[in-house]
Amino acid sequence: MLDEEEVLKETEVFKHLFMALQDFIEKDIKVDFEAGETLVHRYGKQQNTWITHAAPLVIPERKYLIPVLKDELLLSRIAKQKNTGTDIEMDIAYVNSTIRDKRYERPIAIRSCILADSRTEMVIDQYLLTPEDDEVQYGFRYGNQLYFKYRKAQKDFCKR
Repeated sequence: MLDEEEVLKETEVFKHLFMALQDFIEKDIKVDFEAGETLVHRYGKQQNTWITHAAPLVIPERKYLIPVLKDELLLSRIAKQKNTGTDIEMDIAYVNSTIRDKRYERPIAIRSCILADSRTEMVIDQYLLTPEDDEVQYGFRYGNQLYFKYRKAQKDFCKR
C-alpha cells in the first residue's frame, strides 16, 4: 500500500510520462531505438518549459565496491591456512519479489546471498539478507566462516 507521499510522486511521474508520450505522438518525434536512442523528457531552463526529444541512450558504467578486510585476527587466520585450490564465489541476487514481515512497516525487497564452489558449480549455502544487512560485511563474515567449515568438511571427507 502506498502512502500519501508515494502517491503524489507516482502521480507526478505518470503526468510526465503522459506528457512525453503525447509529445512523441503529436510532434512526431523520431527516435531510433534500434540505433541506441531513447526518448527524453526534461525541463529546459532556458525555454522555461518541459522538452521532449530523442537522445543517445547513456548506460552508466557499473561501479563495484572493493571490500577491505580490516579484521587483523581473521587476516592472520587466513594467512596460516594452506591453499586448497577451492574458490568460493558469492553473488547477491536481487529477487523480483517482496516479503511482508511484522518487523517492518512496508514489504521488503528480497536479496539473496548465494555461496557456491566455483569448480563444482555446487551451491554451498544461501541466505536471505535483511534490510539492515551489509552485503559486503556479510560476505566477509559468513563467507570466511563457511570457508573454514567447508574446508574442514573436505578434509574429513577425504580422510574417509
